Amino acid sequence: MRASAVEQLAAAREQVLVSAATYRQLVGHEPGRLRAASPLSKLLPASLDAALVTASREHPTILASEHLIDAAAFSVKSAERALLPQLSASAGVSSAYSNTSPIASQQDGTTNSASIGAKLTIPIYSGGRASALVRQNKESLSQVIAAAQLALNGVVEERDVGQRTTLDVLNAQAQSSPG
Repeated sequence: MRASAVEQLAAAREQVLVSAATYRQLVGHEPGRLRAASPLSKLLPASLDAALVTASREHPTILASEHLIDAAAFSVKSAERALLPQLSASAGVSSAYSNTSPIASQQDGTTNSASIGAKLTIPIYSGGRASALVRQNKESLSQVIAAAQLALNGVVEERDVGQRTTLDVLNAQAQSSPG
């Protein structure tokens, strides 16, 4: 028994030397003062409710669905923009110098000008195309929302199936244990 322990200690010391040599080869210097890794339990949520909140906030399917909803909502707003009046403004300043006369008695001329303008466009008739695009985009948005709800329901169902399986295992263990 003692011989086995001494053998395991020697193997462990050899493994430390091999690991240090590998570290030195990969990093380029000796390993410094090493400390134990923090326990994995620190990475786990504190409770089941916290885990559910984190899962619903960070699940890739739910995140993808949220981004699809945002994109579809933007499409609706963009299509609705075609139905709204549009106002644009412009302004400009220019200065021109002209030397048109070869005669010295006439003076050269400098012309300064400024302009300002505004344009209001109000859509009166678009043939129904803009309204149809708004309806189409709103329908796409409702489909995306339905898909997001389906994804959320799927995650909840996966959680429920996982809990049921764990409970079934615990019940089976309780029934098979003596006593």
